[in-house]
Amino acid sequence: MASIQCEKKDVELSLEEKASLDELTKQAEHSLNSQELLAGTFVKGVKAAVVYSGKNKAGEECGWLLAFSDTTNSAGGRVFVECGHKGKFSNINWAQVEQKLEKSGAIAKAYDIETGTSLYAGICGPTGKSAVGAGFLV
Repeated sequence: MASIQCEKKDVELSLEEKASLDELTKQAEHSLNSQELLAGTFVKGVKAAVVYSGKNKAGEECGWLLAFSDTTNSAGGRVFVECGHKGKFSNINWAQVEQKLEKSGAIAKAYDIETGTSLYAGICGPTGKSAVGAGFLV
């Protein structure tokens, strides 16, 4: 199985974050090669976002937004991330998230000083078969 190669030059990650993201991407790549998935068809392009919620170390309700796209245009795979108090994500302007996603790169990192939360993510691979990996820190 050929390894998916990623360019990780858009955002500076710590060695720990890079190692974690590499492992997450490797796991995502492995899932791309499952026999069940390979038997199906691949959509040529996808754009999605999700907000995860939970508590940080201080017990505060927080949110972590992960948006990604793997489209057939020349831009390639992109990720955008945000984190902070849960209320920040109660009424999301999805058009604004999409605009930020379109301006982002293959790696994204966010840190919220108020909550101490952070999130980093990366996308790599050929269009239609990209793998997304993310690390959530509470």
